[in-house]
Amino acid sequence: MKRVAAKTILMLLIIDCSGCSGNLPSSFYRSFSLRQIVDNNKNRIHVDCDPPNGGGGIGVGGGGGRLSGGFGRSSYNFSTGASFVCKVDSNNFDEATVIPTLQQAIEQSMVKAGVKITNRDNKVPVEFSLAYSVNEAEGKLTVSARRVPGAQYSFVSSLQESRK
Repeated sequence: MKRVAAKTILMLLIIDCSGCSGNLPSSFYRSFSLRQIVDNNKNRIHVDCDPPNGGGGIGVGGGGGRLSGGFGRSSYNFSTGASFVCKVDSNNFDEATVIPTLQQAIEQSMVKAGVKITNRDNKVPVEFSLAYSVNEAEGKLTVSARRVPGAQYSFVSSLQESRK
């Protein structure tokens, strides 16, 4: 009798979680890193994100998500963000190239990940937003980059993705 009860419970758990993989955010969401995009383009935008003693950028933020789902339904709502500061190469730095360079690099990574960009918002020169859809999910990425005191540049990203 105990074996039958244990098997029944196991089967219910398997059935209830049959759609669990559908409750995960897209691979683009899971792998997006503004820090990596900036590092990959540091020679084009002329910033140095490595402190003198090695390691990482100055200040890093992360985020979390809220997941909801149930039998026969897979919905979720995730959000995350990051922020860090890099030193500016004052001899070669051109502020006007930062946002267009980052936006181009991010859009290329989205296309590689199979993401469809549904809207672009570039209303201010220090920020852009990209709305997207992928695998029945919708998301929005906002990136800003601003000069801060001390020959430094601040980078901030906010990424949200949901499926209903």
